[in-house]
Amino acid sequence: MIAKIATSIKELFSLIFSKTDSSLMLANLMDCMALESKKSGPYTKPEQEKRRDEVFKLHFEYGYPAVRIAKMLNVNRNTINEDIKYLYSEMYDEDKATFSKDWLDKQFTRLELQRARLRKELEKDIPLKDRLQIEKFITNIDLNISTLIVKIEASRRFVTLWIK
Repeated sequence: MIAKIATSIKELFSLIFSKTDSSLMLANLMDCMALESKKSGPYTKPEQEKRRDEVFKLHFEYGYPAVRIAKMLNVNRNTINEDIKYLYSEMYDEDKATFSKDWLDKQFTRLELQRARLRKELEKDIPLKDRLQIEKFITNIDLNISTLIVKIEASRRFVTLWIK
């Protein structure tokens, strides 16, 4: 499709401009089109920070997986995975320890509150199907807590090994 458009534009340019001018203009146009369709880095520092802030919110607060975030932000999935790894490693950065501790406390509290609400529902006289669904939710909450701890610990170990 792009090749057809490029050929048509080249023909149009050759009618309007000299051969040298049309070749240069076509080359510039092709460069612009390539930049427009580009989906990956390199990113400037401000672009990277903005993207990582958004990845943090979507992954850690909303629980979206990397593939979904990549589609939402129109960024390569591997870039998002690297951002998530970086964000986990930042949680153990000593300079940012207060932020990390506050965020972790908030996440654990949120999960614990969800678990407590679900346990109250189990005390009610509800059908077996609903009871099993609630128990599944509680198990998922416990799994989320465990996964979070494992990822942060693995990230901390990686950073420690990398520094040595």
